[in-house]
Amino acid sequence: MAIPAWTENLSVANAELDGHHKKMIELLIGLWQTVERGDGGDAVTDILRELLQLTVRHNAAEEKHMHDHHFPGAVQHARLHEHLIHELRKTYLVPLSKGQLQITEKAVASAARLLIDHIKSEDKKYAAYVAARGAVPSA
Repeated sequence: MAIPAWTENLSVANAELDGHHKKMIELLIGLWQTVERGDGGDAVTDILRELLQLTVRHNAAEEKHMHDHHFPGAVQHARLHEHLIHELRKTYLVPLSKGQLQITEKAVASAARLLIDHIKSEDKKYAAYVAARGAVPSA
């Protein structure tokens, strides 16, 4: 099962946030391919670290946009982000730092599905809110 590429139906009408989402999906595709080839070690570590760093930057940017547009679901959305970062660290980085991470294609596909589902269900709420208010999304 390959990871699906980013498509316009995942757009939240914000160039910055869409760019982050695209890059996260690209990283997950790269991670899946790395695992599929049987590569491990440094390649997996580098991709996971870059993915976590990007996720933290993205979440901060997204939360700022939500705050700037007075999105009523901003606090709840930030809690989802906090939970996601906690889970990424617990599931991937802590075991990785102890040399105990055995990542599988299935695990990577699951992470990609979580990201795509989050965009479609949670991030689209913000995009719809901004569009309904007639605001121009921040870029």
